[in-house]
Amino acid sequence: MSNNAINNLALDGSSARIRLHLSIFGGIEKITGIEEKLKQEKVVFLGERYATARTPGIVEVSDIEIVMSSIGWAALVGALPDQFSEIDFPITCNERHVQLATGYTVLLDQVQIIGTKQDIEASEKMRRVTIPASVMRIAHKGSDGVKKTLARRPGVSPLVSPAGQALGF
Repeated sequence: MSNNAINNLALDGSSARIRLHLSIFGGIEKITGIEEKLKQEKVVFLGERYATARTPGIVEVSDIEIVMSSIGWAALVGALPDQFSEIDFPITCNERHVQLATGYTVLLDQVQIIGTKQDIEASEKMRRVTIPASVMRIAHKGSDGVKKTLARRPGVSPLVSPAGQALGF
């Protein structure tokens, strides 16, 4: 692969694009608190001193916070319906790098806005709005292009929500 950097040094040109459902809203700085954890219990059978089995467990997905500029928030609020805490939508973050043919995508599925936090001050600084949101499930798509999840229930479809499926998940 040709390289236009000085002394053949590869420069980092990675980028991430965040979409709320099918739309890109400007002003999103970051999404924090994305965490999923499989909570299992170790089982000790009668007469044994060590655990020899685990329960199937349950995946707990944390709430997240979306930090964006007040200008981006104004555009988002303009696109949302009245009583916007009653809708859910997917969020995708697609990360690409100039040296890779494939990327990494994470889908936060069935996201619901559960509040807003902001400080209002009379200054020339950019104002930020923090939007706490609830996430139902997380799906990952790596370099093989296959959607994967931390766990799923037996006998239940591995598909994400219809809105997530429309985004290619």
